[in-house]
Amino acid sequence: MSIVIAVVTESVLPNATTFIVIGFAAFLLPLLARRIGLPAVVLEILFGLLIGPQVLGLIAAESTSEGFVLVLAELGLFLLMFLAGFEINFTSLEREGRGPIVAGIVAYVIVVALAWVGFGFLDLATFNARVFLTLLVSAASVGIIVPALRATNRSGSRQGQITMVLGILAEFIAATGIIVFAVWVKNGWGIEMLAVPLFAVILLVSLWLMRRLAWWYPEKAERLFASNDPDELGIRFSFALLFVFIGLSLALGMDPILGAFMAGAIFAFVFRDSGDLEERLSGFAYGFLIPIFFISVGVRFPL
Repeated sequence: MSIVIAVVTESVLPNATTFIVIGFAAFLLPLLARRIGLPAVVLEILFGLLIGPQVLGLIAAESTSEGFVLVLAELGLFLLMFLAGFEINFTSLEREGRGPIVAGIVAYVIVVALAWVGFGFLDLATFNARVFLTLLVSAASVGIIVPALRATNRSGSRQGQITMVLGILAEFIAATGIIVFAVWVKNGWGIEMLAVPLFAVILLVSLWLMRRLAWWYPEKAERLFASNDPDELGIRFSFALLFVFIGLSLALGMDPILGAFMAGAIFAFVFRDSGDLEERLSGFAYGFLIPIFFISVGVRFPL
């Protein structure tokens, strides 16, 4: 039995250097970030770049792109996107009206138009390449926006909420456009094109079902947010919802990042007052998994 465990450990777990370096970095970098006034995410990426194969070579890119560290890093990314949706204050946005959303859509259309015109001056091989690059540059890096807003204590402010929603809107439109375009290039107007509307239907049905269940069983819904629950049902339900939507996204050929975000957004929309559940999830995510993700991004970043 011990031989089997040793073989599995050797094949799955990274070497000791990776564990030690990433572990200490995840603890020390936020302290340094506060001193120099930078978001921790920036230092984590730069640190990963420094210790990676492109600079010092302390950690090989393979150690963060496979096995145990890869699982932790990807889970950190999924939790980051889940919390991005979870942190949306829909009550505040409803008071704001449609103005910020309309302004965001207009701004996104302008960015797409400028990118399309700009790529028109380049000697691109095909029309498809121009479309793909236009969609690619129009995406917003929500993975950077959300931690930056959180680090500057602006994620709950009016400007922070609007910025986060507009960034997510741009990311969602661009990612969906890329997926639809890729399916069209590969298969044409086939049955695979139904994946996006089917995913939208699943989201609407899930939203309706969760609201009904919360209405029919309010006592059980309240237990999800009990801070003294020894079983931590709120945490368990959050992860269950996250994994279900990631699985649905993968099954439909969609980006699992979108599934993770939509899971958090549906949770926030149905349960407007989540108590301290968000803080408990954030503590686990930002204190452990998300730093591993950003350090891994730096390690694998190609110069």
